[in-house]
Amino acid sequence: MITIDPDSKLAEDLKYSKRSLSFMGNGEYMIVQNEETLETEHDPYAEAVNVLNGEAKQSLGYMKNGQASESYGCFKAYQSKKFNEFIAGQDAFITAK
Repeated sequence: MITIDPDSKLAEDLKYSKRSLSFMGNGEYMIVQNEETLETEHDPYAEAVNVLNGEAKQSLGYMKNGQASESYGCFKAYQSKKFNEFIAGQDAFITAK
């Protein structure tokens, strides 16, 4: 993982590109939006990122030189029970192809 300043232009561009690629289920999963307020009620993509980040922060690994390895935390989070349960709970949002 890399750290990006949330106030930077890059962060803003990435935010818009993420929305354009997955908005309203252009991916495998449907994003639920309130039709009156146009607010997103359920975004499985954003929630998956939140679950992975939360799990990764709990599982830091250490390299031979003593520095923390965030990559280890990401791999560990991907294989975690909590993430697998989250993914299994998203079946109702799979879009038909």
